[in-house]
Amino acid sequence: METLFQNLPQHEIAPVLIVTIVMTTSLLIVASTVISLQWRKVKERQLTASLVQNMLDRGMSSTEICNVMASTGSKPRPLAAHRAHALQADHYPAPGNAYAAG
Repeated sequence: METLFQNLPQHEIAPVLIVTIVMTTSLLIVASTVISLQWRKVKERQLTASLVQNMLDRGMSSTEICNVMASTGSKPRPLAAHRAHALQADHYPAPGNAYAAG
């Protein structure tokens, strides 16, 4: 550490150390905030996926699932309309239902 501050006058060492500590602390606060917010989003999406899977396992229609998700305050995803269309019974029948032969 002595070689790092060797060329600095004695009265400038303290301000440089203070600025370095403040900058490092600020960086750590910002990084931890970003990481925690992203972690929360991941956990929320995992919970939402689990809820949707549970509703699909119960045989709920895409309209019912959309109504439940809207009532929970979940924001619609950009491809929500496409996904709702893909979940319709004509694409994926409810468990126990079979397509009519013909």
